[in-house]
Amino acid sequence: DEAYRKGSSELERSWANRPRRSLAKDVAPPPYTLPLVFHVVHQNGGENISDADILRSVDYVNQAFANTDYYDQGTGTDTQLQFCLARQSPDNQATSGINRIVSPPTEVEATEEDRDLKDLQRWQPREYINVWVVREICGLGLGCGVAGYAYYPSAHGGQVDGIVVEARWLAGDEAKVSVLV
Repeated sequence: DEAYRKGSSELERSWANRPRRSLAKDVAPPPYTLPLVFHVVHQNGGENISDADILRSVDYVNQAFANTDYYDQGTGTDTQLQFCLARQSPDNQATSGINRIVSPPTEVEATEEDRDLKDLQRWQPREYINVWVVREICGLGLGCGVAGYAYYPSAHGGQVDGIVVEARWLAGDEAKVSVLV
């Protein structure tokens, strides 16, 4: 995608040309809290997972990034990153951080329909971590049943930024939620 390549190149150039000063005084001390917004794309089927499943998934993500409980295998470290559901929408309205969208693309062809899915609803990707929840993901040269995917960090802030995950991987235990992690 030419637009993606151009955006990535511009991002890399701006990073390379940034002022070489300490960023420490511009950033609050850890832990850092990052807001998540879950866009649950459904047609009133099993992909319309419960709020409780989403809340449990956020809890598991926090455990993983803190290297605690199930995720503490004795070799990791606490990243000082925490996640929460967004409490305020881009237009400054109160929100639960869970956005339910009744729409047909609950089965996504990742290589061809990614932008269509994300264009249904995207919150400012430099302010929120967008997570799209769908029934099934196909593509990426792997057929159907792809558990989830995201783009490399160079996509940050762009049209493809965010995470796409199959609902069944959020409605389960710590091992399943590792797909989101």
